[in-house]
Amino acid sequence: MTSTDSIRDNRRSQSALQLAVLAGVVLAAFVLRIATLERRPLHFDEGNSVYFAQLSPPQLLQASIATQEADPPGYRLSLGLWIALAGPTPFALRLYSVFYGVLTVAALVALLGALGPAFRMRLLAAGVLAGAAFAVDYSQQAKGYAMGAAMALLSWWAWVRLMRGKRKTLFAGFAYVASTLLMLSTHYYTVALLAMQWLWWLGGVALPDLRRRALAGLGREALAGAVAQGIACAPIAVWTVLALDGIVSGASGLSHGAAAMAPWQVLLNILQEMSAGQFAGPTLSTIAVFVFVSAAIIGAARLWRAGQRSVFWFGVSFVIPLIGAMLLQWRIAFFYPRFLLYAMPSLCALAAGIAAATPRPVKISQARLALVAAGIAALFAVSAAGIVDFMRAPVDTANDFRPLFARMRLYLRSGDTALGSFIWMQGMLSSYAPETQGALRWHADFYSRQNVNELMAPIAQESRRIWLFNYRRNPDARETLSAMWLRRYAANADRFSAGTLSVLLFDTAIGSSAPTRHVRFGHRISLSYAPVRVQLHRGDTVQVTLNWQALQPSDEHVTVSLHLVAPDGRLVAQNDGDPVNGLAPSYTWQVGHVVVDHRALLVRDNLAPGDYTLRVGLYRTDNGARLTTDSGADAEAVGIGVVSAPGAIR
Repeated sequence: MTSTDSIRDNRRSQSALQLAVLAGVVLAAFVLRIATLERRPLHFDEGNSVYFAQLSPPQLLQASIATQEADPPGYRLSLGLWIALAGPTPFALRLYSVFYGVLTVAALVALLGALGPAFRMRLLAAGVLAGAAFAVDYSQQAKGYAMGAAMALLSWWAWVRLMRGKRKTLFAGFAYVASTLLMLSTHYYTVALLAMQWLWWLGGVALPDLRRRALAGLGREALAGAVAQGIACAPIAVWTVLALDGIVSGASGLSHGAAAMAPWQVLLNILQEMSAGQFAGPTLSTIAVFVFVSAAIIGAARLWRAGQRSVFWFGVSFVIPLIGAMLLQWRIAFFYPRFLLYAMPSLCALAAGIAAATPRPVKISQARLALVAAGIAALFAVSAAGIVDFMRAPVDTANDFRPLFARMRLYLRSGDTALGSFIWMQGMLSSYAPETQGALRWHADFYSRQNVNELMAPIAQESRRIWLFNYRRNPDARETLSAMWLRRYAANADRFSAGTLSVLLFDTAIGSSAPTRHVRFGHRISLSYAPVRVQLHRGDTVQVTLNWQALQPSDEHVTVSLHLVAPDGRLVAQNDGDPVNGLAPSYTWQVGHVVVDHRALLVRDNLAPGDYTLRVGLYRTDNGARLTTDSGADAEAVGIGVVSAPGAIR
């Protein structure tokens, strides 16, 4: 074997080893992002993502304008394709973002390889990004930020190949157009990257090469870049024009009433989240910012001293977004650090610059080596601490609706109607209960006192059962117009609640049979009704119409109980409350006036075969003492529910 062959074999072995090490870093990134993927409940924005992802492009445009959620359509359309393949479950939704989070780490390695830094710097940058809590967090959310960050790095990689490569290829141009289009179609903030790319080309390519390259060659490069950017921007420009009303209204709505932060506050918030994540405490955040910023400054200086042109990329792709965020805050008084997730790899690369190669004539002292080692250790230490805080952060129980949807999905029926004030409600339900997709008819719950009857009446006519979603509002308050309307004209069968969300189930099949039975309670209240006989299955709503009449004046407050009792006497379902769904308490009754009380209850359990009795009673609200009938019974049997076989969802 010749010395040349030996050198070649050594290089191959070294390359294979480097590839294996980098693959290990990418695998570690995957493990960190897949771990605890379902620990936290879906967030409201994730519910929005599911809702939009299930719309066709024309529907998506209309809904984006109507809801003032006119983000670019790329992520939503691609998520829709993913849902068609993998389903809408929370794990599947977030796995799509995990893919882009891991791709971001791999793309950073590829980009740094194209820009020229040494292997150890690429490895350090990839390692820091793989373990950054900020990046891990948004790789576990069904939002477009992880996709935008991955596509931004691929756009940079293709731009470098297109604008600095010795041979221009169609592949580089195609890769640039595709990745840039996908990047721009995730978030409007990424448009700043187009200007950054030109600044990098001017500072890192055109000006340094001005003396040794003909202007014609640089002009052809500039033309190629302009054409590629123009093609990538065209579809998003069309979308922006079509959705402009929704974009303007949404931005104005978000910034309305929000207090503008000082530029230094915006900068500090961004640096804190990028360095330690959003769940880190103030001490860790402060230390992490100091470590990352110090490493970035030292890294930039080392890269500059080493003559690395890539320092221009690090500068423009990280500093410019920060400046833009601070300036934009004056115009639109709202900003979130996640908008700049696509700039996070730049910070990691700058910080990794502390491991950049030093020019050969310069010897590194032991003290400097120790300083570099300490800087690397500090980077990984604060990143690890941020990950620990992220994984240990408490779950937001007030907005954790998983228990509610888990109970509800057992009783949802095809043809039911749902009323909700927010689109995330529909998205969340279709994710937590995929079998409900297409089964529920959704209506927006926005009414005024002038139109509530006009809009609610047709909804009640088209469906026997209505699920009313109430987020951070009291369904018992008179200001909740849809709930008040349903209380008057339907029967409230059950209520589900978790945290800040409650859901009421109403049965609109109001009985019209003439009363045939009469009974008195305590010689003061008369009840007349038509007996009911129904087949029962789990998930059924059973309704009865009760006609109450006060026989003598009384200010006593009594509560109506509607119970479903098993053949062995066990209580299997109940619905207690004031008549007319709480709108007509007994102390308001006028003597001789008939109060028509439509009552219903939901059968929650599978029932054994047999005849179940529907019993109605009255008891004093203050002490629970039951009123008795003329015959001395404490309840009246008003119906029979027949179970012919163990119930199941129909």
